[in-house]
Amino acid sequence: MGKRSAIRWTFWLAMLAGWGIFAAEEPVVVHLDVLPHSQPWHGYALAVGQVVNRDTKREHAVRLSLSDRYGNLGVVSRQVSVAPGTQQTVLLPVPASMMVYIGECGVTLDGRRRLEPLAVNLQTQGALGIARHQAATSVVLVTRQVSYDALERALKREQTPEGTVELQRSERELDAWPGRWLAYSAYDAVALSATEWQRAHESVRDALWRYAECGGVLIVAGNFIPPAPTEVIQELGDARSPFRILEVGLGCCAVFPVAQNIHPAAGDILRGHMQRNRTMAWSRHVNAVASHDLAPVVEKVKLPLGLALSVLLLFALVAGPINMALLRRKNRSVWLFWITPLLGVLTSGLIVLSMLLGEGITARVRTEGFTLLDERVGRATSLGVDGLYCPLRPRQGLLYSYDTEVTLGQVGEDLIGQNRQRDVVWDEGQHLQGEWVPARVPTYFRLRASESRSERLGLVRDGSGLAVVNGLGARIEHLMLMDFDGQVYETTDVAAGVQTAPLAATKFRPPPPRSLAQVALWDECWNFNRYSTLPNSGLLRPGSYIARIEGTPFLASGLRGGAQREERSVVFGRMRQEEVR
Repeated sequence: MGKRSAIRWTFWLAMLAGWGIFAAEEPVVVHLDVLPHSQPWHGYALAVGQVVNRDTKREHAVRLSLSDRYGNLGVVSRQVSVAPGTQQTVLLPVPASMMVYIGECGVTLDGRRRLEPLAVNLQTQGALGIARHQAATSVVLVTRQVSYDALERALKREQTPEGTVELQRSERELDAWPGRWLAYSAYDAVALSATEWQRAHESVRDALWRYAECGGVLIVAGNFIPPAPTEVIQELGDARSPFRILEVGLGCCAVFPVAQNIHPAAGDILRGHMQRNRTMAWSRHVNAVASHDLAPVVEKVKLPLGLALSVLLLFALVAGPINMALLRRKNRSVWLFWITPLLGVLTSGLIVLSMLLGEGITARVRTEGFTLLDERVGRATSLGVDGLYCPLRPRQGLLYSYDTEVTLGQVGEDLIGQNRQRDVVWDEGQHLQGEWVPARVPTYFRLRASESRSERLGLVRDGSGLAVVNGLGARIEHLMLMDFDGQVYETTDVAAGVQTAPLAATKFRPPPPRSLAQVALWDECWNFNRYSTLPNSGLLRPGSYIARIEGTPFLASGLRGGAQREERSVVFGRMRQEEVR
């Protein structure tokens, strides 16, 4: 071997060695974990990815994709850009209302290279799967510092046919928990200690409190100070095991000074709250019947069935005896094999055209919502139904915010059992792509949301009485307000940004207050057709108001662009007393 050949071989061996080192050490490393849960059936199951960029010179774009093997969901994905030498946490919420089995997570680097997929075990039962079984399990997420045995004794003291209770221990420190409330939406309760609460990051505390405001149950052991104004529902127990049950928005918070000795009555209250959430709130997601009662999006749609039947009858006559008679007369019977399919295609086109002429191509949207607007902390907690009817499947899909829980209301087992490509892309909000909204099929989505909002209803006092300023961002059709002294006022038709004349006091005396969960979450008294029952529902209390407003400024529909929209909502507001002027 000559000198030049030796140099050439050395060069190529060095190149191969360098390529091997580069291939063995990817610039990006991804670790994937799943929050502990057996098989959730409401809210979102959560996969947590930790993306580490080992490249100290380049920024890399990494996309994580969870693929459902059964095809009921499709792909849940999110792309993030990771700066050089840094790491980033990626949350991938998976809708648990659908039956899903995910076995791996795909990793794409810079939109071109596919890295080795990661193994993951993420299964959900779906609301339909729970409907097939009468009993369901209420799952409680428990931190390290909470007495597992004490919780088990209190919550599992009496198992009923309506369901059981399962405790899931989290190995993560509370400070490493996700900072978005959707991460806890699949749990029926979360138990932690007051010490962990105080040490946790502010985003984690905010997420857990929002979770409770949206209907969840928060269990805290120790000397706990609520981060926002609350009302005590019950304060029972004895000197050894006292407890307080606080109303937190649509949910509740149970506080136990001693975690090792939980009063049995408290366990009964919490278990009852979780079971009522399941039977009176989450189980409504099994089908679209209850959603249709709240927001009937197609009650006025009339299909041109008469015209379609006339076209079919005409096709039967033309393609049958008339066609055969003409071809036999011209001795061209063999043409029947291409003329009949051609007539079938033309007839199908006429039927589709008649449907489009009868319905048009404009989508219909019906949104009904309820919002708890706590002006004291500047937060809006909303429930709602987003009903859609689209003559043509929306190509751009649906777009909701990061903080909105979206649950598809099934219209039958065929909708969840077939292989439909329903993708969820979390790049810019929650983007539902694919076959979420079939053409000419009424589709309903149940919504829960928690947002920071600055809207409020201003109070103005002068010598002539009390007036209000509409700062809700939409026209108020009807308003009933209870002042801090218990006096009730009523008015109608207040435009956005307008101050009313002094209101006249009424003689109305509302009944004693009931829990917000009972009125709004379980009974759903916010239905527009049942609005007249709200004043007598026990919702009003001193320093609050009930407003029926035009539109849904606190709960946007997922269908953007042009559509025939019918949007209405009810706002229950808690006012700040110091802002009265």
